[in-house]
Amino acid sequence: MTRTRAAWPAVLRASIVVLGAGWIGAAAEAGERSAAQWLQAIEQAARTQQYRGMYVYTQGDKMRASRVVHAFEAGVVSERVQPLDGPLREVLRHGDNVECIYHDQKRVVVDEFGTAGRFPSLGSAAPDEILAHYAMALDGTERVAGVSCQVIQLKPLDDVRYGYRLCVDPVAGLMLRVRTHDATGATIEQLAFTELQLGERIDPASLRASWSTAGWTRERRAAMPVDLAQRGWTLAPPPGFSLQREVSRHLGAGVDGADRETLQAVVSDGLASVSVFIEHGVESPPPTDLARRHGPTSAFIRRVGDATVTVIGEVPPATVTAIANSVAFHDPR
Repeated sequence: MTRTRAAWPAVLRASIVVLGAGWIGAAAEAGERSAAQWLQAIEQAARTQQYRGMYVYTQGDKMRASRVVHAFEAGVVSERVQPLDGPLREVLRHGDNVECIYHDQKRVVVDEFGTAGRFPSLGSAAPDEILAHYAMALDGTERVAGVSCQVIQLKPLDDVRYGYRLCVDPVAGLMLRVRTHDATGATIEQLAFTELQLGERIDPASLRASWSTAGWTRERRAAMPVDLAQRGWTLAPPPGFSLQREVSRHLGAGVDGADRETLQAVVSDGLASVSVFIEHGVESPPPTDLARRHGPTSAFIRRVGDATVTVIGEVPPATVTAIANSVAFHDPR
């Protein structure tokens, strides 16, 4: 890992002191942070630090690498992520606007929702919300790409969520690695930086698309806020999970030729998120009473009346099953 901390510009060093006054105290050392201060430092760093590098995602025998450039200017996050495996593509983010660029298809998909919670972020929940459902402990130091970092364990207080083992830069607060653990303690997913330049000025050109997209197909995944209860739909999140968002999306014609609307509800405990999709006009899934799990992601599909309900998220299979079975429809008319 390439480090530039010693040569950080004076304005950046000053900004870190100002930020530190908010979450660790101006004179506090990293080792003196409380659990809440560690979590706040991690989330602040993920948003406000300027960095570029490469991180690797590992799940079982699968491994994927991505390059990332991350900037924070005038309170707005801008980012470019370039997956290095598979078809040519990249993701551009500016604020809450995200563009997914598919080179081989000459297609750009625009989504107005941001990517909160994506590595190296933990999520947008307040530390107290997270600590209500996870026990946190410091667990010594390890080295990630040659850099010593503080190991932090987040152990769930129940069986409806996974545990996490973090490795965090003790000065900047940036998370350098996160491992997701199941109930047995086995690692089921890992993301980790292998290269990182932290604190350097980001050239705006490095945040632009690699290719001209003039003339390419451009799609906007418009989402409108909706009240599912007014539509007759109810669901019961597990303990510690709360409803974060309810939207409606129109995705073209269904199997009956009619315009297909998808309702989506997102529930989260501050670290893990689960999406509930409700669709009419799609083919019925094969009957099953079991949730499917792929790495940390579990999914469960069931029919409720003439609608298909799909629940998917990075939680244990029993959790998505319970959420799916709680979904009910009551005609509001």
